[in-house]
Amino acid sequence: MKRALFFPGTRLSHVASRAGYFEANGYALEPYSPEGLPGANLFILATPVYVPESDAYVAPDEVWRRYLRHKNPTCKLLRTGLGSSAADKNFFNWLRPPDALGAFVEQCSSVSSGPMPPTGHSDTLENVWTKFWDGHDRSGFSFHAIDLRNNALIYSERIPKKGERGFEQVKADLIAIGTPDMAAKALRSWERYRPFWKASPFEQNMERVAECLLPLKTDLKTVENAADMSHHLKTLFDAIEAANKLLQALLPYFKMEKTP
Repeated sequence: MKRALFFPGTRLSHVASRAGYFEANGYALEPYSPEGLPGANLFILATPVYVPESDAYVAPDEVWRRYLRHKNPTCKLLRTGLGSSAADKNFFNWLRPPDALGAFVEQCSSVSSGPMPPTGHSDTLENVWTKFWDGHDRSGFSFHAIDLRNNALIYSERIPKKGERGFEQVKADLIAIGTPDMAAKALRSWERYRPFWKASPFEQNMERVAECLLPLKTDLKTVENAADMSHHLKTLFDAIEAANKLLQALLPYFKMEKTP
């Protein structure tokens, strides 16, 4: 029997009642898991996805398509919901599914065929990423994180030269140029958009990013000596480098593709 994965598992009611429909059409309906993706024949995305922490809906369709194209290019992505979409041949109404699922799947586009038609009902996950990463007028996470990383690198090199006698001046300089605010703003941006990544294939990756960013929660105003400040700044630099490496690896999945 072929396999159909469903995401997210709580988006639509009566998921279990649809198992019989899929089984009658030759598919075992399973909740999505990263481990279950290899070998799956269908990926059914209930879109838009509700993000309760932000009380918002988001359309992660294209992010999932790019991910499937990379991880399982023979799998077909079907979109479902309670409405209709005449422009999207990969969409079916959850309450009124097609009588012959096999014939419906046969005419569906593959994940390698290019961007899917926009639904237009919710903000896309690509737009959410842009707000998170770039923000408005250099207000995004990346700008605060890069400024913080640069300050950590520069001043961590100055402390050994100045020692305890110059520690207070270094600390005052870091505060004067807004280093604590950079950390706070980077964290605020991260926490604001963090719930949206649960609608993507990258929730586990983002949890690793969250772990990397934990040192940003330590306020350098509380650091009391040169040795601790040197260690704190090095930890900040390493933390941002690690988080940035993880996020940069995901960037291609969130970049908008231009249609011909």
